Amino acid sequence: MMIRSLKSLYCALMLWAGCVSSPLLAANLEIVNEGGIGRNWAAAPGSTFAAPGYPADMVERRAHVCLNVAYTLQDEGIPTDLELLKSWSRDADNVPLSDGELDGFVQSAATALTHWRFVAKEPGKRPTPTRTSATLVFLGNKDLSNADVAANCKVSDLGAYQNRNSDDERRRTERANHAAHRIATAARSSGSADGGTSPARPE
Repeated sequence: MMIRSLKSLYCALMLWAGCVSSPLLAANLEIVNEGGIGRNWAAAPGSTFAAPGYPADMVERRAHVCLNVAYTLQDEGIPTDLELLKSWSRDADNVPLSDGELDGFVQSAATALTHWRFVAKEPGKRPTPTRTSATLVFLGNKDLSNADVAANCKVSDLGAYQNRNSDDERRRTERANHAAHRIATAARSSGSADGGTSPARPE
């Protein structure tokens, strides 16, 4: 298990300006465990919620990876303020990946999440700003199921996790943040963005 702040990574991946201070400070923010936002939110029409793509440079490791990423929904229904709460990985030899080897998976997950879209469940009603999380899975082979891998990253109590990231852990993610910035710059230059539409399994 590890906890990383992805605020900078999220800002770098966004293709427009305007990142704001953390909505975690909002007094009216509702904390909802994974899978529980259906009371106030629904998928936006036409949304696909595509799985993150498996990083090309990690295909040979054939590792199973899961990430539990917290995010906030406000009026626009776009996931913001991303934060990696929990991760798990094992390659074909049952060896966990290093932080550096996980970077590509973190970036892919963040890119996919920023393309998710939600709307208020009741049309015309302004939903309460919500903090929740999602478990994203990358399958290295067919030995384990999506559910088997995801079980290693489930967070049963989001409120107990949201403020546990330390300064040391944040410093360890600087490499990933800088890499994400380069990705976003390249995407702006080419006029395209990776929507995370490829399957999260090496073929």
